[in-house]
Amino acid sequence: RWLAAYNTLGVLYRRKGLLAPAEAVLRSVLDREPANVQALSNLIDNALKHGASGGQVNVPLTVIVP
Repeated sequence: RWLAAYNTLGVLYRRKGLLAPAEAVLRSVLDREPANVQALSNLIDNALKHGASGGQVNVPLTVIVP
């Protein structure tokens, strides 16, 4: 119900450098709405800011390839 607000909260956490809370919030959005492409994009961006390479980003690929 409030998933867009949680997605925004994840982005705000990321912008403040709070990457672990950002990841937790964005993953909670995806747990409730796996097809939320915006949250998925933000989660990937957050992981890349953590220093992960493309092969290290653990995201639910069923969202991308149903």
